[in-house]
Amino acid sequence: MKSGPLGLLILFCLIAALPLSCGETKNAVGYDKAQKTASDKYECANIDGYLKFIDKAKGSERPVTKEKLESQLREIMAERTSKAPIFPFTDESLRKEFVEILNIGFLIEDIDKKALTVTTIREEDKNDYFEKEIIFHDEYIGNFRCLFLTPKSEGLSPGIIALHGTSDNAESYRDHYHGADFPKHGYSILIPTFRAACGGEETDFIARLLLTKGFTLLGIRIYETLLMQKYLRYLGCVDSHGNIGMIGHSAGSSIGNVAARILSGVGAYVSDEFSDYGGVNGETKYISQSTTPGLFPYRAIIRNEKNNLTPVKKVIYGYKNNESGKSAMPEIFEFFDENLRKKSIAPNPADPAHE
Repeated sequence: MKSGPLGLLILFCLIAALPLSCGETKNAVGYDKAQKTASDKYECANIDGYLKFIDKAKGSERPVTKEKLESQLREIMAERTSKAPIFPFTDESLRKEFVEILNIGFLIEDIDKKALTVTTIREEDKNDYFEKEIIFHDEYIGNFRCLFLTPKSEGLSPGIIALHGTSDNAESYRDHYHGADFPKHGYSILIPTFRAACGGEETDFIARLLLTKGFTLLGIRIYETLLMQKYLRYLGCVDSHGNIGMIGHSAGSSIGNVAARILSGVGAYVSDEFSDYGGVNGETKYISQSTTPGLFPYRAIIRNEKNNLTPVKKVIYGYKNNESGKSAMPEIFEFFDENLRKKSIAPNPADPAHE
């Protein structure tokens, strides 16, 4: 262990190793600290990592012609007003089906045996919590940035992953969607800045390209969420007994609604929006980061939070009623307290973090 350029502690963040304290870090491969940050449009429009993913994942491609994709999108637009079908399923069969549709099986297989590299590039003591700016590096999807806010209280804290909406980032979620309130209530919260999340031509371009290669931007978002969950599970300051929650806003909820059915160990999930996963903007014709034709037939099942083994709470969009001014945050914290603090999920004996 040694000091890095910013005086940070450096080590390999290999998930097969012992649990990490919240102060241990390693340089992210290929990350230049002189890169533009969230104050620019760089991250929102950045598709470089996903272009490299397509090259890296060539052996797992399932090509679809542009003509076939356009036909699928037209069919969905014609059916969007019709009633969605409901058909029998089990939680495990649904999980397998979603993994197959998203074509992420090769990514999530043996996830705990794969190396994850994390870099702390900034640490700050806020008045009410500690904040770190960190970079994740994964061999398939490259680098993405997060803010990690932790409480000043001693002992383990439940972890929350917050998934932001279109054109937002980690900072806007922290400042405008109560992200900074979580550590004040005793929760550690990890907030990513998703790339290619502007919702404009960059998002449309990479989402369509991924679809024609047999992948989805939604699938990559869920994989990024899995990497964040994996990181939290191995931190010494976070309750790692499965007590990790998720909360989504807008497009982030479209991600979380599916992720909550795929990822194990999610103790509770809050959503403020639903999608039918067939979205095409009527004016611009752009598709969204969650557009996944294969999930469109499952839209009613995904929308129904009551048929999910993961406890799910649906709240008002933006966590606030704009007419009455009433905030949904008290009920959100009550929901997380009930499911993450009062119910201890038994550790998996095969999980190296619990040996």
